[in-house]
Amino acid sequence: TASIPGGHRNPENKFSWVVGCLGIVDSCSSACEQSFLGCVSSSGGWEEFARCEGELEMGNLANCVVGCAPTLEMLKTSETPLINLSEGKFGTQSGLDIATTPQQPNCAKPFGTFDEVGYGNRCRPANVVGPAEGEIESCTDSTPAPAVTLTPAPIASTPAPVTSTPVPSSTSSSTPAPV
Repeated sequence: TASIPGGHRNPENKFSWVVGCLGIVDSCSSACEQSFLGCVSSSGGWEEFARCEGELEMGNLANCVVGCAPTLEMLKTSETPLINLSEGKFGTQSGLDIATTPQQPNCAKPFGTFDEVGYGNRCRPANVVGPAEGEIESCTDSTPAPAVTLTPAPIASTPAPVTSTPVPSSTSSSTPAPV
C-alpha cells in the first residue's frame, strides 16, 4: 500500500524481522499475536508496530511472554512485504501457507535465477561433496588487480640500558686470586 512503502532496503523494525524470521527465540503464541494485532491501529505502519512491540516488551500485552519473537502476521502490520514461504515455516512457526507459485516482486531488474535472467553466472561450484580444496579461483573474467607491495613501517627501537658491574680494584698483592 502507499502508506507502507517497500523496496530494496532494510525493512523498518529490521531486527524484529530478523529475530522473527530466524527463530532465534520462540515465536509469540497465537493468543499473543491476537493481542498484538488488537494493539495495532487499523492504519498499521512501522511506528504503530514499534509502539505495540514496546508494549509487549514491557509486559503490557495479554497472553504474551516478554521476549517472544514476532510472528509473520505481527510483522506484516509493520509493512507489507512480498513473502514466499517455500517450506511453510517462519521462525519457530510451521504449517504456514507454502508458495507453490512464487509471487514475483515488482523490480526494475529481471527476477529469477542467474540462468533465467541471462546474467551468465560464471561462478559455478563443482558438483562435489565437502569443502573446496586448493587455490581459490576467481569467478570473474576481469583483469586482475595490480600487485601491491607493502613496505613495513619502521619500528622505533629503544636502546637497552647500560649497566656496569663494579670491578674490584687491585691491591698491592700480586698473588692471583684462588680459582
